[in-house]
Amino acid sequence: MSRDPTVYSPHLPHPQVAKQLHDSVDSQSFDDERRQLAWLINAFVRKISFGNDYEEHLSFFVDCRASFANLDAVKDTLVLGVARLAMRVHAVVRGAHSKRTAAFAKACVAYAFITIPSIDSQILRLRLNLLCAQVALTCRLLPQMDGCIKEAIKLVPDILAADADADGAGRAAALGREESLVGLLSSLCSFLVVVPGHPDHGPFYLATGLLNVIQSAPWRSPASQPTLYVRVLSLFATYAQQRLPYRVAGVDSNDVLYAAEPDYAGQVKAMAAQIVASALKGIEAGDGGDMNARRQLAGAALALFDVVVSSITLDAEISALAARLYAIAAKGVEKPVLRAAVRRVAGLSHKGKAYKDLADALK
Repeated sequence: MSRDPTVYSPHLPHPQVAKQLHDSVDSQSFDDERRQLAWLINAFVRKISFGNDYEEHLSFFVDCRASFANLDAVKDTLVLGVARLAMRVHAVVRGAHSKRTAAFAKACVAYAFITIPSIDSQILRLRLNLLCAQVALTCRLLPQMDGCIKEAIKLVPDILAADADADGAGRAAALGREESLVGLLSSLCSFLVVVPGHPDHGPFYLATGLLNVIQSAPWRSPASQPTLYVRVLSLFATYAQQRLPYRVAGVDSNDVLYAAEPDYAGQVKAMAAQIVASALKGIEAGDGGDMNARRQLAGAALALFDVVVSSITLDAEISALAARLYAIAAKGVEKPVLRAAVRRVAGLSHKGKAYKDLADALK
């Protein structure tokens, strides 16, 4: 760490002092001590700037990775710093990358891809992989984006398996981590809306990989899997639209690449039917649990009800499905929320008489 930054505060530790602070950490160090030292080193790393010399700044991050290898919180800051650096360059060139700036963005993502596996916390690794996937797509680095998403998805079973034997206070912490995991995978579903399919593996290969993990992972909470099924169903309902609601500049998403193909709509419909069946099975299987579980499943049932009613044309079979979901939701959802759901159905009556009939039946 011999480089001299263009901005340096005398109130922060000198680079060599920061290295000595890091080297004082060992297996006997208390967690509180590690947090305090990581806070000081992170403050140092964040304050360093090389102005417009982005390549020198990246080299500084490389040196930091070698110097501060034993603190996850510092490696987290380094990955975030590199992601920010790539986006700063992207903003400077206004998205019109030259060979040099594209190579720099690729080097930033490669740095993150190499650094993330060295972090002990699996949930943090998953979060950082998703962030770097977003950076990669913004910079139109599609192979790097694919790699980050695949690494994130592969972490899901390991995160859940690590908490499989937890009980007591550990069980509460495990459920908290699972809730965070459900939130991260829900964000991934939103991101996959704009992710283009693969020329060899089809338009939904990443979404299908996520769905396979959701199906096979050892979930603790009975509502986690149905909730994620609803998120993936919303993703496929969005895929069915002729024009996606948002996009990344310079990246052609599935509505441009695949929507004109004759079998695209059929694939979306088949996947949606499979997801609805799996979600309903999960909701009904856990419906006999304790009050908290029933409340969570009721929320998942209402969310599935909303997606089904708003995204699938109503016929006798779909109306019966919606009524079943509404009955499950009624066991744990407050009445004002249920009445609002019925009003949403009534508001779709311009799409056909079946919507008005369903709303009347649910009142």
